[in-house]
Amino acid sequence: MRRAHPRLVLLSALTLSGIAAPKPVQAQPAPAPASAPSQDVTKRAEALFRNANQLYADQKWAEAEAGFLAAWALNPTYDVAANLGHTQFKLQKYRDAAEHLAFALRNWPLIGKPEPRKLAQNRLDEVRQLLATVTVRVNEPSAKVFVDGQLVGQSPIAFEVFVDPGSHVFEAKLVGHGDAREVVQAVKGSAPVVSLELSAPSTVPGGGTPPVVARGPSKAVLIAGGAVAGAGVVLGAVLAGVSNSKASSLRSQQTAFMTAGTPAMCGVGSQATPACAELTDTLNAKRTTANASFWSFVGGGAVGAATLIYWVATPKSTSQATPDVRVVPSAGPQGGGLEIRGTW
Repeated sequence: MRRAHPRLVLLSALTLSGIAAPKPVQAQPAPAPASAPSQDVTKRAEALFRNANQLYADQKWAEAEAGFLAAWALNPTYDVAANLGHTQFKLQKYRDAAEHLAFALRNWPLIGKPEPRKLAQNRLDEVRQLLATVTVRVNEPSAKVFVDGQLVGQSPIAFEVFVDPGSHVFEAKLVGHGDAREVVQAVKGSAPVVSLELSAPSTVPGGGTPPVVARGPSKAVLIAGGAVAGAGVVLGAVLAGVSNSKASSLRSQQTAFMTAGTPAMCGVGSQATPACAELTDTLNAKRTTANASFWSFVGGGAVGAATLIYWVATPKSTSQATPDVRVVPSAGPQGGGLEIRGTW
């Protein structure tokens, strides 16, 4: 099956005529052998090839396909693939025909006859209009790629994948990675691109897949930290306003006492009066709100700074924890601030 093959391909191709209606098929071309076949195997394949060519010339398509398939199983060469593709076209096995014709064209020798090659190319172009021609991309090498549960090869898939019109499931699987899956609605004559994204390698003992995979700083932590820092600033501003109001009231009351000529009436040992009690309450309220405002600003600033450092310093990582953060304002006679409770 060397110099005679281009001539046989041409003889077979010149007899092709007519186009039949599409019909779904699932078969795949046989893989090429790992090593060259023996001389005896080559002779048997040549005999099967010649006999299949004669059956094709007699328009015995099914018998010719069986003969070409037998020759292909022994020695899958470009000329066998080309004649097999032409035959399967006559049998309306368009997907099989496309796969074998594409194989033939990928492996056509530079010294091969141009006429039969052109016939194979024209037939493949014709069959493409009856199928969908899919380009499959996988983000990891050496992944097994399946179409409708049938293995089509390992990534990177260097050749086009032909499917019949309709719904098809494309999958990629690689040990240690999460599977990738995409459903494609194939349209006759289309050429879609399917991108299968396998998840990052597992870091769980035993090869399991982590429940949650997060790249970079956790958004939940950044949001929680920003919320706490913002709450501290807002609360500090509110308390500062209240403290300023109390200070203004305190100055008014002190002025009234000075005007009355009794500046020491609320001093130590002085007799308690309603005015004195009111002045004391105002002073205590001013001190409390001032302390609470100060510590709110301090707490909010500290959380904001910690969040910023976390965002800048955290590398890509795997996170399984869900932050639970609560902010509780607190105030009392001795001071006030923010109480932060929860887990990051």
